[in-house]
Amino acid sequence: MEQIIATIRQIKPETEREAFLLKAIEMFVAYIEELETRLGLNSKNSSKPPSSDFMSPRAKKEQPSADQGDVSTENDGPPRKRGGQKGHAGHGRHLLPIEQVDRVEEHRPPTSCPCGGAVRIDDEPAHVVQVYELPPVKLEVIEHRTFGGVCEECGRKHFGDSPEPHAFGIFGPRLAALIVSLTTIFRLSRALAQAFLRDVFGFRVAISTISKLEYRITRTLEPAVSEIEKETRQGPVVYVDETGGRRGDELVWTWVLSCPARKAALFRFGKRRSRSAYEELLDFQSEHPPEDIPIHVTDRYAVYSCLPDARHQFCWAHLKREFRRYAEQAGDAGAVGRKLLHATNRLFTLWDARKNEHLDDTTWREAMKDVMQSLRFALQEGAGLPHTWRNRHESMAGFCSKLLMHFDSLWVFVDSPGVEPTNNEAERRLRPAVVHRKISYGTQSDRGDRFLENTYSIIETCKMHARSAFNFFQHTFEAFIRKEPSPSLFDQG
Repeated sequence: MEQIIATIRQIKPETEREAFLLKAIEMFVAYIEELETRLGLNSKNSSKPPSSDFMSPRAKKEQPSADQGDVSTENDGPPRKRGGQKGHAGHGRHLLPIEQVDRVEEHRPPTSCPCGGAVRIDDEPAHVVQVYELPPVKLEVIEHRTFGGVCEECGRKHFGDSPEPHAFGIFGPRLAALIVSLTTIFRLSRALAQAFLRDVFGFRVAISTISKLEYRITRTLEPAVSEIEKETRQGPVVYVDETGGRRGDELVWTWVLSCPARKAALFRFGKRRSRSAYEELLDFQSEHPPEDIPIHVTDRYAVYSCLPDARHQFCWAHLKREFRRYAEQAGDAGAVGRKLLHATNRLFTLWDARKNEHLDDTTWREAMKDVMQSLRFALQEGAGLPHTWRNRHESMAGFCSKLLMHFDSLWVFVDSPGVEPTNNEAERRLRPAVVHRKISYGTQSDRGDRFLENTYSIIETCKMHARSAFNFFQHTFEAFIRKEPSPSLFDQG
């Protein structure tokens, strides 16, 4: 395509009509090139999800480049089959001690043999199997009766001091925790949660009643979410990501702010994907002194460009996909793309060695200097290429020029402990909410958004603390009914 465009540009039109036609041909050639590029997009060279690769042919392993060596990151040898690999450590289940067994059933042989002889039964069982069974499930119905009385002297009325049994409508705290777990952790729609309650417990409830329960739960969880919000915004390093979805005819955005150092993850839903929405999420102004801004790990979305380079780490997983897309092109852009991809593969090899403590600080920094130099040279080469017709994707020249402008944002993780080179942390936190939206119809109102904000903030934060979200929901609801303070996710005990 580049040769065709170069040939067209060498033609000198004699009339205005010829000039117009040559310009049109050049634009059509560039458009065809864009369409061919789109056909080659997959989860490895773009932001498309892996699920979109399902019907695509398996990509062939990349061949080594004559000047750059092997740019592939795939393992050598044939592809592995799914499941446990030969020689891996087993994970068998061990028998529980007898004191943890609820019931023992003994199966003894007959006392006589068909031949007429007596059968001597061994003292020890020949085979022991422990079977886990669910006991009969039945909801417990609790009737709360509050009595009143009148003082015989002054006529003052008095009532029994009871908790708030109606705080969650007809649902007790454990059942309320189960329902919120079904519709969030286990990603059931309200209709499927309704069917579960009916089939398992014989309990019939309207979908509108479940919706009202979620509204009450949203308010009950606010103290815990406020605590999460405080922790995430005070962290030294935060991982931020956002994804779009539809709510009816509206486009809505799900934001996540994850802080592994504080073991907290905050979710927010909104109709904007703007800088103001981002600053509202983090509760900071970009005009603050750089030392007051936590280090951010994000993709290259323009909203994050307000951050100073010294406090902003670009996600190398995103960059690698973009480098791969350019590396698959022909011509000079493809050659530069392969150099960038080669340097990136070297970076991740060094990072793995660093994480596994195979490199000391001095060796790590010296090795990264070589990677930085190689990448800078490749970016400078790419920035010097001619700009192609502007289409859906950046030209190699524009792409490399932007990275050179923010070159320091590529290397914050090198000298900053606790900073990862990728934004995988935020993407992992965001994925359950994305899957939930796709398979359970998402939300239909602002009230539903607030419910998912609070519940997913707690669910992902509980994961980071290795705690059960179901148990936390239950304890929070019980404390609310008893008019006690909400339990904390950040207890130091």
